Amino acid sequence: MSPQADLRGPAAMADAELRLDGRVALITGASGTIGGAIAECLGGAGAAIALNARSTEALQVLESEIANRGASVASFAANLTDRRDLESLVPQVLAQFGRLDILVNCAGRVHRMDTLDVGTADYDEILDLNLRAPFVLSQLVAPEMIRLGSGRIINIGSLTTVTGLAGITVYALSKAAMGQLTRQLAIEWAQYNILVNCVMPGFLRTKQTEEVWADSARRRWMERRIPLGRGGSGSDVARLVSFLASPASGYITGACIPVDGGIMAGMAGFDVGDRGDAKGAVRTQSRKPA
Repeated sequence: MSPQADLRGPAAMADAELRLDGRVALITGASGTIGGAIAECLGGAGAAIALNARSTEALQVLESEIANRGASVASFAANLTDRRDLESLVPQVLAQFGRLDILVNCAGRVHRMDTLDVGTADYDEILDLNLRAPFVLSQLVAPEMIRLGSGRIINIGSLTTVTGLAGITVYALSKAAMGQLTRQLAIEWAQYNILVNCVMPGFLRTKQTEEVWADSARRRWMERRIPLGRGGSGSDVARLVSFLASPASGYITGACIPVDGGIMAGMAGFDVGDRGDAKGAVRTQSRKPA
């Protein structure tokens, strides 16, 4: 075999291992920025897409866009804080598509408030959606994945999966628990070839964070803490999710992976972080040695 053939073979194999043809993916919270980007990315890789949000009206544009690109797609309305809706979602997807290979637990909610102001209703609402729903959905999809001989569960956490952030205590609690849920399911279900991982977005520009990014002081605070000096996008998260959903990630399970522009790698030096110029970090890193 020629050296050129040796190079082409692995490249073609790598491309094939990133494809999701013949697989069905359920994405919760698909009406949000991150969920929508994930749905488009998985559809583009060849998966049939089951979209979930509270109402199908919120998914009409997204469903049309995915369908126009040639992917099979359907929308399923379900309030994941309602037990009956939650438990009926997976059977509906199976009835529509006949199988379910990939679950992306993306639905979530955050209330920004001081811990002393958190009421029982706030606590229950966040934990029901951010933690109980992913737990129950994972239980419900597992028998189908066992039948198929493989599966992927991808949980969308946050930086608070591994670190604290003031003002969002209950949200942080739910995301930290999601990290542990990821590890527990990964070790229990590895025997069935069900791989379970968690993606931890950093400071992204999303529908939920528009108000935060519009505040110049908050924007500077975030940008100074991101080594890459800018906020991320839903597509940044979606590309990693697509990889974790694919055969190419077949030896990765139980991992919590940040998509954060470098935040979790550490803090910038004082001269950079104090500059008030988000691009300072990039310039400092790019200086050539004398």
